[in-house]
Amino acid sequence: DLAIDFHNDDYGRIHFCDPRILGNTPKETIESFERLLSQHTWFSEGSGLSHSPNTFAVGMGKRYGILGITHELNANIIKSRNKAPLGRDWEHLGRQLPEVFYRFFED
Repeated sequence: DLAIDFHNDDYGRIHFCDPRILGNTPKETIESFERLLSQHTWFSEGSGLSHSPNTFAVGMGKRYGILGITHELNANIIKSRNKAPLGRDWEHLGRQLPEVFYRFFED
């Protein structure tokens, strides 16, 4: 139902497969995931839609019909904390993610 590819870059955004490619995933589903991520983790960088067939998110949508997300982890700064990320920050995010998944699939 959901596939996430974790990366790190200089922006920290999440990228979703364009819902028009999926056909059966409403835009509200994507907005719900981003909202939950912002509420239950320190994520604050925003999102965008992927259209390129060469991206993980679109590939998952086209090949398997599931919501694909590329979650870029900003390698330089955690904007919501105004600090450079350390290993313990990534571990903390990992401990926060199960609540996001639980609530996402509960809806």
